[in-house]
Amino acid sequence: MDKFKDEEPEFLVQEDEAVKQELDDLGPGSEIKPNSPLDQRASIFSNVKPITSTQKKINNDLDEFNQEDYLDKKAFKRMNIGLWLSENRKNISKVIVVLLILISAAFFIYSLYNLSIYLRAGNQSEGLLDSNLNIKTDQVMPLIFSQVKVFPNSSKNDLAILVNNNNPRFYANFDYCFKKGDIEISCGQSFILPNSEKYILDFGVGASSAEGNFSFSISKISWRRVSREILDYQSFHDERLNFDIYNINFKPSTSLVSANIDLNSLAFSFKNASPYSYYEVPLNILLFDGDELKGINRYIINNFYTGETRRVNLTWASDLRRAKRTLILPELNIFDENIFLKYSGN
Repeated sequence: MDKFKDEEPEFLVQEDEAVKQELDDLGPGSEIKPNSPLDQRASIFSNVKPITSTQKKINNDLDEFNQEDYLDKKAFKRMNIGLWLSENRKNISKVIVVLLILISAAFFIYSLYNLSIYLRAGNQSEGLLDSNLNIKTDQVMPLIFSQVKVFPNSSKNDLAILVNNNNPRFYANFDYCFKKGDIEISCGQSFILPNSEKYILDFGVGASSAEGNFSFSISKISWRRVSREILDYQSFHDERLNFDIYNINFKPSTSLVSANIDLNSLAFSFKNASPYSYYEVPLNILLFDGDELKGINRYIINNFYTGETRRVNLTWASDLRRAKRTLILPELNIFDENIFLKYSGN
């Protein structure tokens, strides 16, 4: 359009010699000869119509049309892309669906693979190592037991026995019984953690009698290996049994309330410094004269939350005037998920 707009009609810019000559020959009152060059030129001018306002508007619209973005190269490129997407929409959708199926299948296969590893490792490391399964004797070392300690308490006895587990990666659950002669007088269930020792305590058992009449036996012992996911067992242990015990104040009886009763008092602060909360924390209280165990007691803290501190005050009857050292030990099976207090929004 710009080309045509810049050029003018040829009859406006060129005049041949014949037309000029005929114009020079015309005089006043002369008429133009028919079919002469001048007559032909005049007929051309007679057919030219003036440019109307509508035509001007059309010309202006054409100029603006030439300037629109969608006629440049980028606009055409975008139009081509949109046209290609529109024509191949179904194929693109199919490709996307196939890719999503492949990704899902890959995740599914990966999950099955890890599940098989977990199950295989679980069967190997978490299975019961019971004697009925013909486990080789070199897999676990047997538990070691001390002699039963008897502490007469009025007409009954308090009993204690020390158990040692020297297996660094195995823990045990077992049934036990205290016996008097061949008679089972008190039975229960207990556990022992890897590479540890603990006292099994029983209170108010049988009639008061000599220490030599009592014995201890275990049955239905089942061993479990520490999961291979627990790479550092000591850290696992210390994190869950992180308790602070301080301000221990034990006062043995120095005077008799009556002819047969001695009253002892024990007070201490017990803080849960672990990140876990517990339904209950049993505390075994051991009183020593040097290395000799002189007396025992037990206290249970219920609903013990992480970061919480309890002040415990106990009074009980027993002759502990020779006790000089107090040891307070929590008794928690950290492999049992049921001991942990579940978080509640309330």
